[in-house]
Amino acid sequence: MFKTKWIAVALVLCLSVLMLVGCSKSTSTDNQTAAGSATVSTTGTAAAAKQAYPTKAVECIMAASAGGGTDLQIRAVAPFFSKKFGKELIPVAVPGGSGTIGMTQLADSSPDGYTIGVPYTGGVSIMPGYGQTTYTSDSFRYICQYSNSPIVLAVNAKGSIKNVDDLIAAGKNDTIFYSCAANGAIDLAIQAFAEKAGIEMLNVPVEGATPAITNVLGNQVQVAGVHPTNIYQYIESGDLIPILIFEAERYPTLPDTPTAKEIGVDMVVSIWNGLAVPADTPDDVYDTLVDGFAEIFANPEVAEAFDVIGSTVDYLSPDELLDKIASESAMFAELIASKT
Repeated sequence: MFKTKWIAVALVLCLSVLMLVGCSKSTSTDNQTAAGSATVSTTGTAAAAKQAYPTKAVECIMAASAGGGTDLQIRAVAPFFSKKFGKELIPVAVPGGSGTIGMTQLADSSPDGYTIGVPYTGGVSIMPGYGQTTYTSDSFRYICQYSNSPIVLAVNAKGSIKNVDDLIAAGKNDTIFYSCAANGAIDLAIQAFAEKAGIEMLNVPVEGATPAITNVLGNQVQVAGVHPTNIYQYIESGDLIPILIFEAERYPTLPDTPTAKEIGVDMVVSIWNGLAVPADTPDDVYDTLVDGFAEIFANPEVAEAFDVIGSTVDYLSPDELLDKIASESAMFAELIASKT
């Protein structure tokens, strides 16, 4: 009897141990399943967050005045940005300081992809060469170059200067006054032209193309240094005459305007516009913008929209633009050194 009781107790203990082991395995499996679900959920959320950009409107800082060529270009691109990304692209004009105020604001903005900007020749390749900016060309990650605009000299159609020969003849007798942003690519190009042509030209500096055009139309100066996009509407209305362009060949939208080379002044100077974000912008956001804008500027409809405003799409990849910046920065540094 005693022996039988101990056998029964032993059987009960064995069954209890087996039940505990089974429960432990079940709990472990359930925990692993829950942990796996949590991992999948977390990973899925992170992926969704990456794919979500942009979730709101994106501002585009332009170191130029509203109504000018850059403003017209960004407004032409904006509908295609909205179609591609599903969010609005808002142009923000920040003129002043020969473009350095806008470029400084872009460099100092939050690197989250919701503030992009328009770097350009003067702001990136010239003004840092004077040693007075808080940013350098390395303060940005470049998305692309999207246009390359020649420099044009334009005069009031009602004035006494009708062509470049008139300009040089007048300059032999008296100082020619012109308007453009001080110390930028246009200013340096005009000064180099005046020296080679043997005339004196003096800048009445303004912040952007719009006030330069206003000065010419108001007879405050004789010449405006601008781009084709700035004056296209004024040429059509008969208010301005483009008399000279600093290109190797005549520009498609200004076929009747002679190049500097044609009159014996061998000069080719143009100004590019691009897109950039602050240097610390994350790779995923940056790559999204690079790929997106490459697609946008490959769209023939964008080229047509640019043609309407007298501009052309001239796309360069980030690496191509970086090479260009390095090359022209060295060229302009020499020119600045010769003037100081």
